[in-house]
Amino acid sequence: MFKDYNMNQLILPLNLEVKLQENDIAFHVHNLVECIPPEALEPFLRNEGCPAYHPRMMLKIILCAYSQSVFSGRKIEALLKDSIRMMWLSQGYEPSYRTINRFRVHPEAIETVSYFKEVFDNVNFLSEQLTANKKERKKLELMREEWLANISHDIKTPLASIQGFAELIKD
Repeated sequence: MFKDYNMNQLILPLNLEVKLQENDIAFHVHNLVECIPPEALEPFLRNEGCPAYHPRMMLKIILCAYSQSVFSGRKIEALLKDSIRMMWLSQGYEPSYRTINRFRVHPEAIETVSYFKEVFDNVNFLSEQLTANKKERKKLELMREEWLANISHDIKTPLASIQGFAELIKD
C-alpha cells in the first residue's frame, strides 16, 4: 500500500511560518528589521509611479540572503522562488533581480545593508568557528574513548594474569 499521492491536489500551507524551524535565521532577520524605526525608511518613499516593494521586505530578503553567503541579485531572486524562508520573509512577493539590485544601490539601503552585512559576516564567522570547535570536540571525544579503552585493556591484562596465578597458588 502507498501513501496518498495526487499531483492535482493543492497542499500548500496557508502560513509558511509553520514550515520553518523554531530557531530559523529568518525569524532573527525579521525581528532585526522590524526594530528599524519608520522614520529611517522614509527616504525610500515614492509618491509617483508604481508602488514600490516595502523597504522592510527588501531589507529582510537581502539580509537573509547575505546570511547564507548569497550576494548575487539573480541568486537572491532564485532563492525567493525556492526557499521557504525567503518566501515567508517576502510574503510571496518575488521582486526581480533588477529591483533587488536597484534597491541595493539606493544610498540609504547601501548604508543600512552594509551595516547589517558586517553583523552577518561576524555571525557567519562565529558560526563557522562553532562548527569547527564542534568537530574538534567530537574528534577529541573519540580519542578519549579510544584511550580509555586501551587503558582499561592494559589494566585488565595484568589483573587477569595475577588472578590466574593466585588461583594456581591457592590450589
